[in-house]
Amino acid sequence: MAPQKGLYVNERYQVLKRKESQALLSDEGSHIFAQVKLMWNLSLVR
Repeated sequence: MAPQKGLYVNERYQVLKRKESQALLSDEGSHIFAQVKLMWNLSLVR
C-alpha cells in the first residue's frame, strides 16, 4: 500500500469516527446507545 493511500484510509476512518460520535451525541443516538449498553449488561449478568 502506498503511503498516501494509508493516509487516505486513516482520514476516512477519522471522518467516520467523528460522524459516529456526533450520532451518539444526538438524542436518538444516545437512546440507542443506552439500550445497547443495557442489553450488553444483561447478557453479561446471565
